[in-house]
Amino acid sequence: MNRLLILICFVLSLSQIAQAQSSAGDEVEGGFSFLGGWGVSYFSVGGVQNMRPGQKEPDTRSIETYNYFSFNKKLTSSKRFAVRIPFTFSTEGTNSYGDNEPSSLDLQNVHFVWTDYDWGYWGDVDFQGKVKLYLPTSEFSQASKMVTQIRLEFVAEYTVAPGWELRYEGKPDFYWQRQTTSLNPDAQVGYDGSYAWDPRQTTQQYGFEQMLTLTSWITSEVGIDGGFSFDEAWYYSSSVENVGGLHTTKFIPVLGIKYSSRAFFIRFSVANSHRLGSNRGDDLKYFLPENTEYTIMLNAALF
Repeated sequence: MNRLLILICFVLSLSQIAQAQSSAGDEVEGGFSFLGGWGVSYFSVGGVQNMRPGQKEPDTRSIETYNYFSFNKKLTSSKRFAVRIPFTFSTEGTNSYGDNEPSSLDLQNVHFVWTDYDWGYWGDVDFQGKVKLYLPTSEFSQASKMVTQIRLEFVAEYTVAPGWELRYEGKPDFYWQRQTTSLNPDAQVGYDGSYAWDPRQTTQQYGFEQMLTLTSWITSEVGIDGGFSFDEAWYYSSSVENVGGLHTTKFIPVLGIKYSSRAFFIRFSVANSHRLGSNRGDDLKYFLPENTEYTIMLNAALF
């Protein structure tokens, strides 16, 4: 256990650039031995915020991590139930706007997860699925008056050739909101108390993330992967606030290397996030401070 905790701290200290995200490996298989099939696992993805376009990249950027402790219950050989307690931790440093911020520890949305690893096969394609229900326990969700969020996750895996695996993930999100607009907590405020831009923003209504990944397994546990994702978001409009609705699409190519076992998962990756249709004309520019992410993702069974 001590070695595991040392490794966790070491991984977090190596984080470079990342955003909190769900991906392959967000739940390990081991650790179901605590009180009749319950187990505890730990997940972390960490790095620094991407810089806003036009901002000069400083030397003291704040390191951020998204983490959770997951309490997992094994229901059958293929079905799982989990309760996850997530939190973010940020070190002291500059944010994406170049402003200095102190270190912070913040609770995120507690959520429940039901997983079925064996939906069956269609030919040689293996299907899996998850349902996630989120509670509005984070400061952002409470400020925007979110009631709940439901995420469905569909996974299809196909062995292209020995040692080569193709994986598709589809993740639709549905939000139940009590209001269609809120104030952006990241909006900059001047010395006179005025906002640098309109702080009003509409709340999210739907989302749909799709990922396609090809993995080459060097050994049974070590693999190199590459792929891309499309992340779409739909937002409400508000006639009262005279704010129009919004639909955004991000295209994210990614390369990574990973180690995966029943009780431990770690992945190093580099990705470029591009907002298609950007009014700045930066749709497909690579390796800029505002769109490049070097990510370390860790998941480990503790008990």
